[in-house]
Amino acid sequence: MRRFTAFATATGIALGVLLLVAAFITTPSGTAYGAGLLVTPSVTVDPGRGTPDDPGPVPSRTPTRAATPAASPTTAPTATPTPRRGTLVVAPTTAAAGAEVTVTGTGFSANAPLALAIEADTDGTTAAYVQPSVDGSGNFSQRFATAGFRPGVYTVSVHALPNTQALAQAKLTISGTPGLPNTGTGIADDRGRTGQLALAGILAATMLGLAGVALRRRRA
Repeated sequence: MRRFTAFATATGIALGVLLLVAAFITTPSGTAYGAGLLVTPSVTVDPGRGTPDDPGPVPSRTPTRAATPAASPTTAPTATPTPRRGTLVVAPTTAAAGAEVTVTGTGFSANAPLALAIEADTDGTTAAYVQPSVDGSGNFSQRFATAGFRPGVYTVSVHALPNTQALAQAKLTISGTPGLPNTGTGIADDRGRTGQLALAGILAATMLGLAGVALRRRRA
């Protein structure tokens, strides 16, 4: 009986020790219950990740949008003003080649860049071209010497620069022969008259000579 009791006691103590060791090994936190057996494992804390039990905040996967650059202001193009149409007056409207002609323009855009041209209607030849000085009221006056102009009809026109848009037109008629003043006659007419005057002088001298001869014979 005593042997059985001793065997049971030893077996119980061994089982208790085994259970205590098993409890110490299988405890998740690494601690065992009992005096002097509390063991705390060392844990390295990683900033930003937390502890092994607490992994820390999960980083956001929302993409960050780049700042949209401010649009640069655009300057609206300056509209080119439409040139104003005006009126042309040619004086005189009919002149012999060599005479001076005055072209007057009124009612155009103030200080506008204009071109004044005189072109022959027969073949479109440009007889004169100039850029007149336009004042603040849109008026100008330009003189032309028509020496070298051939007889015929000419178109006097005003154009806006730089697009050469025609703004006004007038007609000019040149008569006579180039190079003569405004007399209404040409070189052929003057030569004919000179020949006639010379012939008349010769005839007059001949008549006076014959009359003198006749008087002398009567006196003799």
